[in-house]
Amino acid sequence: MGTSVATELLARDIEGRLTARLAAVLLFNGSMILERASLTLAQKLLRSRLGPLAAHLSSERSFRAQFRRIFSPAHPLTPEEAEDQWALLAHNRGQRILDRLTFYLHERVRFAARWHGALRDWPGRLELAWGMRDPVCTKAVLDAVLELRPSTPVVRFTELGHYPQIEEPDTIAEAVTRIADSTT
Repeated sequence: MGTSVATELLARDIEGRLTARLAAVLLFNGSMILERASLTLAQKLLRSRLGPLAAHLSSERSFRAQFRRIFSPAHPLTPEEAEDQWALLAHNRGQRILDRLTFYLHERVRFAARWHGALRDWPGRLELAWGMRDPVCTKAVLDAVLELRPSTPVVRFTELGHYPQIEEPDTIAEAVTRIADSTT
């Protein structure tokens, strides 16, 4: 979801519609170029006509099975993290609206031209930090972003998956701090 928000902010900045100044943007793994992403079975099902039914039938067991697959082998999902993530999702029966919570995937199709253009044309400092073991936002997605914006600096985390901020929070904090410090 975060890359959708970020790319919309880039688009609005290009249009002069932001009241705040974007000093720099650091994007992590995200299916910004959706047609290049390798969506999970659950994501595909939730995007389909069967999405509401799939959401209604979701369970902690199925969530854990799907979620575990997007972590790198070097940093597997811990039982504690799985429990915490499920608790966040299931709060007030949120798992029953998973098809709506993943609606951002539909928006990535609907706003593709706008958001791809923003990635390409935003005049500010844009950097990428990518978990190379991500089975969803694979190297193909990274390559597609770099086709739009070839000179973009990239930090590649060779042993991290889809959620590098969970797998190695200190490493990710360093990347965020580095770009934040360079803008002051």
